[in-house]
Amino acid sequence: MSNSFTFDDKWNIRFMQQAQIISTWSKDPSTRVGCIIVSPDRFVLSEGYNGFPHGIADTYERLHDRALKYPRVVHAETNAIVNAGRNGAKIDGGILFVTAPPCPTCAKMIVQAGIREILYIDLDKTKKIPGWRDELNISFDMFDEVGIPNKAISKKYLFTKAQLDAIRNKQMMNLK
Repeated sequence: MSNSFTFDDKWNIRFMQQAQIISTWSKDPSTRVGCIIVSPDRFVLSEGYNGFPHGIADTYERLHDRALKYPRVVHAETNAIVNAGRNGAKIDGGILFVTAPPCPTCAKMIVQAGIREILYIDLDKTKKIPGWRDELNISFDMFDEVGIPNKAISKKYLFTKAQLDAIRNKQMMNLK
């Protein structure tokens, strides 16, 4: 992106930063993902982060043992879609902002929910994890097949991991 922003670029950065802040609500010690769904006229309709379903205990053992954690985790995108349904928000035609590229399961939910555009932060680590890039290609193939535009937002204009950790630490201190 150049230094001259369009109106949409500024809004996209703002919404992605909001998704980043929502990612700090996740209790997952290894990966925190946030998602917001926005109406075409720029109103936030729903939000979600990766975590266990309502009522499932976030124990240390479950959060730190991948064999216990993975089958229980609801991804941020799915949480945002489900939260919209619980709250009666109409997300058909909405724009989804997520802090990581969607997995194939979330991609199916996104397509079924009628999301019209996806913006995500491209993760450098996905290029290094065997098989993960292949999984993401399935997601992007589905989006392409149904005509849902998707694009990565540059990290240059977003919060750093250190800034997000500081935000999360401040939130946790305020809860004590």
